[in-house]
Amino acid sequence: MKILARLSLVFLSVGLSVGLSADANAWGRRGHAAVAEVAAQILVERKVVGAEIAKDRAFDLGYFANVPDLIWKKPETYKQESTEHFMDMEIFERAVKTMPLTKALAMDRAEFTRTFPNLDIKAGRSFWRIREFMTKLDLIATELKKSDLLKEKRLELQNEWLIVAGSMAHYVGDLAQPLHVTENYDGQLTNQKGIHAYFEDVVVDEFDPGEVENAAYKKARSLKLSAAGKTSTELLQQLAVESNKSIAELLKIDKRIGRTDMKRAKAAYRAMIIDRIAAGSVYLAELWSRSLGWKYDSERFFNFTPAPGFIA
Repeated sequence: MKILARLSLVFLSVGLSVGLSADANAWGRRGHAAVAEVAAQILVERKVVGAEIAKDRAFDLGYFANVPDLIWKKPETYKQESTEHFMDMEIFERAVKTMPLTKALAMDRAEFTRTFPNLDIKAGRSFWRIREFMTKLDLIATELKKSDLLKEKRLELQNEWLIVAGSMAHYVGDLAQPLHVTENYDGQLTNQKGIHAYFEDVVVDEFDPGEVENAAYKKARSLKLSAAGKTSTELLQQLAVESNKSIAELLKIDKRIGRTDMKRAKAAYRAMIIDRIAAGSVYLAELWSRSLGWKYDSERFFNFTPAPGFIA
């Protein structure tokens, strides 16, 4: 199944609707939309009840996957938003010694802060951000499972599910990017400053239209995720650990080939980029599936919110 290369329209729409600058982080625009759209296709193939919304509105999910960078990093919400996109795993591993790391990471935000007051928020908080979005999705799903909902309310809730699910995709995609799960996030500790944006944005932009999406989809179909019985925290930690394993090779490639020959760079990083975007999509599809199970109503469902308000 081919995934359409519709991303230029996504970014043009965002720019026109909110008048933002071109600055972005994480996977960049193409990468984040790809994670969401590939995850939507995976859900459809798994025949999850309610997955029809993912098939029908894959574009919306890809669009909303860029909202946290393109809209929510505005000056008025930047301070709240900026630390929600990463997890410097080495810092957490060094700081959490009184209990298993998974148990500490499973705490809610307030309890974790009380228990580990010296673990600076600058080490990242994406696990909490994602779980808080999942809580919102669960509440929406509970409402959508009610049989006596008025049609107008059902369509309103479906639109809300798309906004929350699509925005959550951004943070899951972040965890699939190796430089979002390490304290050496920009190569600053190994004299390779600037590698972050180069890897995730500049190199990804070298791919032909649709190439990233279709290759990641093909790869994602071959990945097997054992998620039964695992909590969302366990899955997020597993994704972060997997991404962390790619860091050494990523930095090795940078030292070997430099950043001047884009053709060579694309060839060197291609397998890693496709692998990580595919992995992010597989994990995202699993997390999304946990807030489905309700009947999708597509009749006259024209709701769309081009600039969603900040979700604190």
